[in-house]
This record gives sequence, C-alpha cells and structure tokens, in this order.
Amino acid sequence: MGGLKMYYEVHGSGDPVVLLHGSVHGNFGRLERLDRRTFQNAESDCIEMQGHGRTADIKRDFSYENLADDVAGLLDYLKIPNADIIGYSLGGGVAMQCAIRHPEKVRKVVSISAPFRRDGWVKEANDFWPTFTWEIFKGTPMEAEYKRLSPTPEKFPDFVNHIKAWL
Repeated sequence: MGGLKMYYEVHGSGDPVVLLHGSVHGNFGRLERLDRRTFQNAESDCIEMQGHGRTADIKRDFSYENLADDVAGLLDYLKIPNADIIGYSLGGGVAMQCAIRHPEKVRKVVSISAPFRRDGWVKEANDFWPTFTWEIFKGTPMEAEYKRLSPTPEKFPDFVNHIKAWL
C-alpha cells in the first residue's frame, strides 16, 4: 500500500463489514462493540486510515482515491474478496470511491454525512478551510487522540497541514 503501514482490527466472524472513520479516529466505538448483535454473523474490519489513529501519515497526497486504494489493498492483504463498507464523513467519501474504483470488492456502501464534491459543502465550510491552522486544534480531543495513538505524536501540526493542503 505504497509504504503505508495501516492499522486495523477484526471483530466477529462471517460476512465482512468494513468501518471507515471520519476525520477523527474512533467514530465507530459503540458500533464496534455492538456489531455481533447488529450485523449477525458479520466480521467488522475497523481500519485506521493514513495519519489517523495508529496509522502514521506518509508523504503522499491525501485524497479519497488514495485512501480507497488503501482499503482495497488491505482487503487483498486480508484475503477478503468483497465486503460491505460503512463510512462516516471522510470515511463516507472513501467508501464511495471504493465502490467507484474497486466495484468488485464492494457489495454494499453506506455513506454517512459525506459530501461527494466540495461544492456540496455549505458556504461556511468552504470559507473556513483556507483559514484554519493546526493551532485551533490545541487542547482539543482531536489533538489528544492523535498524540495518544499516533506512532508520530510530535507530528500533529504536520498532519493538520497535510489535510489542509488537500482541502
């Protein structure tokens, strides 16, 4: 996967369901614990994408396409021929790109709270992105989670700037 060492967890057994987080790791905490009842006979694969959770950032553009290719590569690595994919926010965009770029790997897609194109965002969001800096995240749960889990906790400012360059 292009030098990316992706962290993932597998819960349960049966038909695979891939859970893709939003911009902050851990969006599916309750779902991961409930999946054995919610998805009967399902295996959930909880993936931490580039720069999120325990997966380090790498020198490569952030894009839905790159992240979708990472998901497809992980499915190959795990010898999972196809899966249902559920994505929230950032993960929703990645889930849609998985279906577009790797349709043979995707049975069903659930995309939650994800714009497909930037012109689908509200004006206030489009106005905000060019002005934000990593400093606005000082002391936030996002910074704390990054520093707690990341293999490179000192690179939080670089990670935020990397995402800003994408937006």
